[in-house]
Amino acid sequence: MKTLTISKAKARLGPLTDQVARTGKPVLLRRGGRIFEIRERPMIEPIEFAPVGDLPVGETERDLQKLNAFEFGPEILR
Repeated sequence: MKTLTISKAKARLGPLTDQVARTGKPVLLRRGGRIFEIRERPMIEPIEFAPVGDLPVGETERDLQKLNAFEFGPEILR
């Protein structure tokens, strides 16, 4: 693992991130007695969901209406 000062890292930030991506090894940065780490993280895709208060339309609305109109009897709940 490579360790650099912040002033050296500033001038080399692009190549440093390329190096981390290529090798998979994090780089440590020193500043004022503290250590910071540059490491690659996977991109997490956001989960799509309807905003609060959004009402279903089209086919989804019809599907919900069908389900709500369906009467459940004891023979289905067994």
